[in-house]
Amino acid sequence: MALDLEQVARESPDDILIAKVDVDRENELVERFGVRSMPTIITFHEGELHSRFSGAVPAAGLWQAIADAEKPPRKILLKTLFRR
Repeated sequence: MALDLEQVARESPDDILIAKVDVDRENELVERFGVRSMPTIITFHEGELHSRFSGAVPAAGLWQAIADAEKPPRKILLKTLFRR
């Protein structure tokens, strides 16, 4: 999962932010977004939650989540919450 996430981060446009969150240190985010398992992938579009995935998502699935959030094309925030 980490390798796929890093690949997507390297190859994605500059207006897409991909972030890893340390769930052991960011309890407030875990509670706010109801994270129950790792990894959890959460996508945001214009500050609003767009989609959520629990479990490993391959690179193709991450690209699809980005494409879905870009219709119509707008800035996306993709956050990933999982334990390292």
